[in-house]
Amino acid sequence: MPAVERSIIIDAPTERVWEAFVNLGAWPVWNHHMREVRLLTDVPLAMGSRARIVLKTGLSSTWEVTEFSPGRSFTWDARLLASRLSFAHVVQPVNGGSRVVLRIEASGLTALAASLFLRLSYSRFLDRSLRRLKDSLEGEPS
Repeated sequence: MPAVERSIIIDAPTERVWEAFVNLGAWPVWNHHMREVRLLTDVPLAMGSRARIVLKTGLSSTWEVTEFSPGRSFTWDARLLASRLSFAHVVQPVNGGSRVVLRIEASGLTALAASLFLRLSYSRFLDRSLRRLKDSLEGEPS
């Protein structure tokens, strides 16, 4: 599967990073290409949860959590055209801080075209989002 992966070290405990991951309503603060991220279930993010993402371009998609390890990682999937996108969010402890990994993979009939878009365009969004998440978490008092 074609994939794009980015990571960054954040000087914040993994618990704070995890809280930023599961607080979907605050995602537009560190994902400036997003207009809205909304959980479609009444319970906190968990296996099987669904969420709606609306980009600033107006494009919207529904994502479903397919892997969930509380405090460590979650992956959610969405169908776009004839492709499936899988987006992993991982936080790992490292030297008193956290290593944060965002990885998006495409599969399906249009995976090759999707991977080209991911490499050329979405990889920049991941880099910016990780920098903004780092700034946000390192700038907040512990």
